[in-house]
Formats: sequence, C-alpha cells, structure tokens
Amino acid sequence: MKPGLWLVSHPRACTIANLSLPIVLILLAQTLLGLATIALVSHLGDAAVAGVGIANALFSMLMAVLFGIDTGVQALVARRTGAGEPGLASRTLNDALAIAVMAGLLLMALGYGLGPSVFRMVTDDPAVTARGLRYLVTALPALPLPPLLPLRRSRTRSPAASRPWSTSACQAVSAASGTAAASTSESPSGVRASWRDGEVTNSA
Repeated sequence: MKPGLWLVSHPRACTIANLSLPIVLILLAQTLLGLATIALVSHLGDAAVAGVGIANALFSMLMAVLFGIDTGVQALVARRTGAGEPGLASRTLNDALAIAVMAGLLLMALGYGLGPSVFRMVTDDPAVTARGLRYLVTALPALPLPPLLPLRRSRTRSPAASRPWSTSACQAVSAASGTAAASTSESPSGVRASWRDGEVTNSA
C-alpha cells in the first residue's frame, strides 16, 4: 500500500500501539477481575451478589477521584520533562505523592462514613446491606495504595505505563480480601451490618 494512503506513519502507529496496549490489557483485566469476584460470591446467593455489586460501584466512584489526580500529575510531569526541567518534574511528583496519599486516606474515611447511608438509599434488604458492607469495609483500606507505586516508579518510568498495573494489583488485593470477608458467614433475613465489629447482628 502506498505511504500516502496510511492515516498515520508506521513509527507513529507503533508508538500509539505501545502506549495504548497496556491500557487495553488493564481494562480487560479489571473486567475479568469483576467477573471473578461475582463468580466467587455467586454461590452465596443473590444477596451476596447484589451487595458486592453495590460495594464495587461505590469503591469505583472513590477510585475515580484518584484517577483524576493521577491524570493531572501526568500532564504536569510531561510538560516539565518536555521543557527540560527534570528538577521541577521531580518536585511535582513529590508533591503529588503526598496529595494522593492524603486524598486516598480521606476517601477511605468518606467511604466508611457514607457507606451505610449509600446502602440504605440503594436497597432496603438487610441481607444485601450486610454482605455489601462487609465487602466494602475490607476493600476500602486499599484506596491509599494505588498512588504509591505509580508515582514512585514514575521517577524512572512513565506514570502512564506504571499506573495501570499497580492499580490493578491493589484492586485485586481489595477484591480478594473483600470477597473473603463477604463469604465468612451466612446472612439470613433479619440481619443488619455493623461498622463497629464488621459482623452482622440480629436486627431483632
């Protein structure tokens, strides 16, 4: 095919593919992780599946805030690096590390504080709430972890390349621990979840 018929040059196409392939793979991995989580809790019944689904939605909303911070950091670091200012790029990463970790801790506290209210707005089934809150309370401590690995490794590597894999690892850990917590005991009707001890107590 004549070169003029290509929309982009071959080197540029290779660059685009190299940049996009890790993102494509990580999105597929996150989808598979969600399917694996549902498969693990599906044998516990409909309440467990519904509860984990609500908890995952809330967790993803909180994680999206960290993604926004990360995108802004990538833009600033790319600008400083392109301008030949590695010192300012490193300073940006140092500041972003502190901001991202504090944001993760605040989001974790927000999840603990608003989690029960969100479940009450979404469902009135106490079994769904019990399962979902048990999953959420175990997964939330993973929120401060994703900023640490990509921001630290980006001193020697692109943040865009390192973020997906570290985020996926943290999500896998949170999903595995949350799934284990959600399946520790049965949740019959007439139970409610308690943040205080992480167990379900009889509402009667």
